[in-house]
Amino acid sequence: MGDSLYLKLREYVRDHDSLVYGIILVFLVALIAYYRVQIQIEIGPIWDTFDFLSNAMYFAGQGFGYTDLTRPPFFPFLTSLIFRLSVVSESVIFYLDASFLVFGAIGLYLFFRIKFEAMESFLGSLLFSSFPVVILFTGVGLTDIPSVALSIWALYATVLAVKKNPLFFYFSFPLAMLAFLTRYPAGFIIFPIFFYLVINRHDVSLKNMIGGILLSLLPGLIVLVFFYNQFGNPLGPFSSFYGSTQKAWSTTYVYYHPDPLYFLKNILSYIGVGGMAIILGSVLSAFIGLLTKFKTVKLNFKQFSPSKLSHHTKIKVLALFLLFSLFIITFAWTQYFITEIIFLVFCFVLFYTLRNGNIKDLDIYILFVSWFVAFFIFHSVYAVKDDRYFITMAPALTYFLILGFSQIKRLWGLESKYKNMAHNIFAVILVFMMLVAAADYIQGIYDHESQNVVELNDIKMASQWLKVNDPQYFDKNISSDQWPYFSWYLKTNVKQVQLSNNNKDYENNLNTDNANYFLTVKEGLNLTNYQLIKQFGYVTIYKRQ
Repeated sequence: MGDSLYLKLREYVRDHDSLVYGIILVFLVALIAYYRVQIQIEIGPIWDTFDFLSNAMYFAGQGFGYTDLTRPPFFPFLTSLIFRLSVVSESVIFYLDASFLVFGAIGLYLFFRIKFEAMESFLGSLLFSSFPVVILFTGVGLTDIPSVALSIWALYATVLAVKKNPLFFYFSFPLAMLAFLTRYPAGFIIFPIFFYLVINRHDVSLKNMIGGILLSLLPGLIVLVFFYNQFGNPLGPFSSFYGSTQKAWSTTYVYYHPDPLYFLKNILSYIGVGGMAIILGSVLSAFIGLLTKFKTVKLNFKQFSPSKLSHHTKIKVLALFLLFSLFIITFAWTQYFITEIIFLVFCFVLFYTLRNGNIKDLDIYILFVSWFVAFFIFHSVYAVKDDRYFITMAPALTYFLILGFSQIKRLWGLESKYKNMAHNIFAVILVFMMLVAAADYIQGIYDHESQNVVELNDIKMASQWLKVNDPQYFDKNISSDQWPYFSWYLKTNVKQVQLSNNNKDYENNLNTDNANYFLTVKEGLNLTNYQLIKQFGYVTIYKRQ
């Protein structure tokens, strides 16, 4: 009876492998996300998170005077919907952020199923979800994970609209718009979408595509009206973002990294042990395959002759060479948008050069290439670089890692049944490595952020002390160089004072704001009109005399 049950279970799994792997994936990614949030609750919010929390309170009709509405509105708007249910907590934004990781993992799994088997798609989505750089910024209350998750679904829906049902256009374009309204650089997703639609233009339903575009304009118009009411200029925050990509940043700024190869140099640290194991396995398998099939490879190489290429093909190859050379020359040396256009044209020429080569899913291959490079160009050229920006490229990179993994068994000189067995064993080992590494890495995050925990606790104690010792503090002018933090904990508009090494700068700011209190992390200040009245760790409270 036991054997019979086992056989039935194995048969069910084989017949419903997509569903089974999908359920396992959701469970594992949800577990990673939940564990990560528990660590973040212990650590607490960071600077940008406090801005999103304050904006969410404003959108929920519970604002307290401080906002930064130049930030993308969609994520804090979603948070505000939960706040409206009288569930106001910092952990709300952590859980909401982490839930997008699960949402994105499901989308990536389904996207990969277009090309790969269920097991390989599962492995790819889990690999993305367990990248160290993805785990680090999951559940922090930032917009990186939500925007990438929405971008994944936008591209997936675009492919479905072309290959399956044009009604998916009513999802793809609105999702792309929401990704943009979650994090403005996500707007570069339009490049791979545009590429895919152009090369498949004969399969595109123009009516449904236009309908999807018009539907996507609705949230965009709502935001434009909102910005007009707030700033008197509907494009104000967008122009501010664009201006920040063009400005000259101080070389002392912590995120100033002018090196255009910054992300490539750090890529191994982003993908973790799972990604490195796949790369190593692919390289070794290719080397073994080359040795075992050396005669065949040598014969095929000898049979290839450039003279056999048609005139049109030679022109295309030359165009590819020129475009790629132009891409390298302009990369980081000119306006990034020009480089984006050059590479987009390169992708078009590459597709039309290879499309008669019987390469299955060629359009999907180049779609993922264009996805990776579109974001790589922008974030590499942009002088301000944070490791979290690589998350925009992570799904596309994962695709090629799993593509390499799927090709491994074809390079092994083994009988078919042994190939599958070895391949499955390798997959199990990879899953185990990824989960163990993820658990270890998450715990390490708390250890790494322990100093921030202490500093945030000092801010909380300083805020509580001010509340107790001056119950009318909300009627006073308060300034701080940590204004998002104190605005949230004091639930009032704390005016900003930029950190400076010049004592005079602080006095000018405080006199301009007519500040009654100044809360600062700067040590050793000697302020003419202010007296130090209390200190909590690294936080000092000054009061006007």
